[in-house]
Amino acid sequence: MSTDSTPRSPSPNVAPWRAWQGWAALIIGAYLLLAPLWTSGAPGGWFITLGVAIGLTALWQLGSALSSGSNWVQIVAGAASFVAPWFGGFGSTAAGWTLWIAAAALIVVSVVALTNTSRRYA
Repeated sequence: MSTDSTPRSPSPNVAPWRAWQGWAALIIGAYLLLAPLWTSGAPGGWFITLGVAIGLTALWQLGSALSSGSNWVQIVAGAASFVAPWFGGFGSTAAGWTLWIAAAALIVVSVVALTNTSRRYA
């Protein structure tokens, strides 16, 4: 029985602020935050709110390298972003396509991150 009280990581190669998926999600969040500046018809309230939410979950993912919870929250945020154009009434505009593409990219990145996190625990 060991008396060493230092926390151990399941994998020695995992370090916070290193996962490319977290950085990609942060870029997607920043893009959505700023997209109303160049996307015609983009409702700022929707884009800014979703961009900030995605950015915060990306920072959570980056700060805690082994958190599968942050990946699940990003998947939910991606799904919410995907349906937002229909709820916001801008589904037939360029803003709708911008949000759909960003949401799909976020979901793919988050699923890849979740898969990688699950493999580390296996």
